Amino acid sequence: MKASIATLESKLSTAKYANASVVANVREALATAKAVLANEAAKQEEVNVQKEILSALGTVVTESNKLGLEKEQADKDKIAKEEAERNATPTEKALSEAKSALDKVSSEADVSNTLAVTELRKKEVVPENRAAIEAAVAKNQAVLNESKILLADKSVTKEQVDAQLARLQ
Repeated sequence: MKASIATLESKLSTAKYANASVVANVREALATAKAVLANEAAKQEEVNVQKEILSALGTVVTESNKLGLEKEQADKDKIAKEEAERNATPTEKALSEAKSALDKVSSEADVSNTLAVTELRKKEVVPENRAAIEAAVAKNQAVLNESKILLADKSVTKEQVDAQLARLQ
């Protein structure tokens, strides 16, 4: 059990992003485990229970720290984005709005494509209708692929985004 205590203490000491209530509960569990360890009359069953608790809490500390770190990073990203938006020129703001619109329309088109393909698999469709639907889905997918490339391009212009939006609509 000494090793379990040491392991959990080590995890706790490096978990600077862990939730405060998790840290408090772990410290309490460590105190209990140390008391059981110090009690010479403690039964093996009590020791085993404490080892299991410490092991489970090790996972909780790790996950809590990971979530805390992710939250802190998300908060930093949000602040940076807000700062960038405040300092953006009117042209940059217009481009950002256009890219957001393209992203939204692309997502909707992607969902529509997926639904169309799913329906084609499920239902009997007249061959000429099937061919027309498959052609429309393929065309739409090609435009979607272009949209993804365009959205990833850092040098894209508002005019390019607007033209791509027109192709999707």
